[in-house]
Amino acid sequence: MGERYHNLLPAFTGTSIDWNGVFGAGFANVNKRWVSVYREVAIDELIRIASGGLRAAPPELLVPEIREEMELLDRFRPSSLARLGVSRVNAIYATPTPELSRNQQRRERIMLELKIDPAAAFVGDADFVTCLVPFMGVYRYGLERHQEVFRKYWQSVIPLKDFFKYYERLEAVEGFRWVARMGAPRGYPRVFFIPEVLIMSPSVSTGHIRIVQHDGQMAPEEGRPSGGH
Repeated sequence: MGERYHNLLPAFTGTSIDWNGVFGAGFANVNKRWVSVYREVAIDELIRIASGGLRAAPPELLVPEIREEMELLDRFRPSSLARLGVSRVNAIYATPTPELSRNQQRRERIMLELKIDPAAAFVGDADFVTCLVPFMGVYRYGLERHQEVFRKYWQSVIPLKDFFKYYERLEAVEGFRWVARMGAPRGYPRVFFIPEVLIMSPSVSTGHIRIVQHDGQMAPEEGRPSGGH
């Protein structure tokens, strides 16, 4: 099947295939503990996912600058997360709600809902990553002076199941924020500005993926977040 989809790619727009026949076969029987997270993709990525499930991009296929940034961040993981295998290099990225995944510069907007085991995923605040970008250029020039900046991202990383349990989404003037509820463990962030999900499973099968938006069309009932909210 991978070869069939690959050969269609150059002239393919995605409108002529019944994607429901490719994705989502396992949604009805998914473990009740599993939760929904979201990821926006372009059509070429959708075709790759159809042929073998969703996987983290191999490091050797990443743009060198991006791979270097991910490897750099991984160097500052606390040992507790490293032992659990949490890594930006090896993660499949998603978001806890669909609107966080939207890329305004992408022409084709295909939103995927993924059903995953929350025990195999973590949440960090991507707002810290945005703040880290200006420091990436110092990789070879005095990086040790900025170690604390890199560690702050990892201090925000918590298990996905705890994120759904202890945080609620609130609307502010600047946009949505995810604020800790009463009872959140001490040491957890009080606020997440841009929560990103790091799925540490090797892959997400096509049976646990379904399309909830294509070219800007999303059904209201499908657009609502699920899984612990």
